[in-house]
Amino acid sequence: MTNLITYYSRTGTCKKLSEEISLLLSNCNTDEIFDDKNYSGLLGWPKAGFSELSKKETVISYKKNASSYDNILLITPVWAGGMTPAARQYIKEEMKGLKNLYILSVCMGSNSKKIADTVANKYKFTKKAWCITGLEKNKEQIMDEITKLLGK
Repeated sequence: MTNLITYYSRTGTCKKLSEEISLLLSNCNTDEIFDDKNYSGLLGWPKAGFSELSKKETVISYKKNASSYDNILLITPVWAGGMTPAARQYIKEEMKGLKNLYILSVCMGSNSKKIADTVANKYKFTKKAWCITGLEKNKEQIMDEITKLLGK
């Protein structure tokens, strides 16, 4: 079984998380999603939130084809209660090639169940959705669940 961890990261948190998970999984590759919009700097955070709230489309680039893998773990930050435009665009572009999609959202707030449920309901073909939050300190539990599920 082959795994692909694909991620979008504005600040480096999701990139670091993807590296941590890939070290725990055998037969795993990683791929970064790049957005054509610049969300860095002081104005990057409010600009990112506005892009999510307005459901703006974006142009993205990445290297690996999802249809070449059995499992895709998409890691994305939470922006304004939802996933990033880059992650939404990735699902839209790769939807036909997705065999098993798992989504891991990352945010500094709390209520991980609500965020994970919202994502899973939006993309009903998603096998499982999680949210790691800074306030709930649930990273270790979720990492363990992911590695058990995808490490087979």
